[in-house]
Amino acid sequence: RYPYETSLGYESDFVRESDITNVLRSNKFLSFNRFMDRPNRTGVAYLALKYNLLPDGYFSFLCNSKNDYEDQLQALELPTDPFADAIRKMVPRQIDTHHLESAELSTFFTVTNYKKELYQNSYIHIVTETQFESDATPFFSEKTWRPILNLQPFIYLGNPLSLNTLRILGFKTFEPFIDEKYDLETNPVKRFHLIEQEVKKLSKLSTLEIHEWYTSI
Repeated sequence: RYPYETSLGYESDFVRESDITNVLRSNKFLSFNRFMDRPNRTGVAYLALKYNLLPDGYFSFLCNSKNDYEDQLQALELPTDPFADAIRKMVPRQIDTHHLESAELSTFFTVTNYKKELYQNSYIHIVTETQFESDATPFFSEKTWRPILNLQPFIYLGNPLSLNTLRILGFKTFEPFIDEKYDLETNPVKRFHLIEQEVKKLSKLSTLEIHEWYTSI
């Protein structure tokens, strides 16, 4: 089926091993976040602002009908001032949907949209799954498979034991470069703060350091 033109008007295709080169990529991070009425996605916006990730990352934060950023930040015990207002002003932040009307940002079909150059120009995917609970079982949507299909290591903001389940299914994950003990933490607040430490660590690495690790795997 791939490559083919998607409903978003660009050719959708996957990164293949033969596409990987020694050329340094322009961005460290890639993260798609449409509905911002979930704590893990508002949390990623908080991290992007706190650690200045936006200049060297692709981040989308598209819509929040409830406009409840204070509540979402408080759910993770994160400071609301000045981050709630800063996130409110930032939304919508877009990657590949600039040509859509505002009402379309909440309705376009997501599953088969893979803009190859976004993956080829970034290294680490920040996955924000539909659920970020305490006692729910792992939940895998297309968001989980995006980085796997496009050959990107990832940090995973989903239910606990999700990475463990992927390993049971036969996939390798990214320790020791990424400390994945967050996957074992059932408390969402503690899990988010463990994830924050990994995002902070990666943000401080040079592009060359990340590139060398990426090409080694």
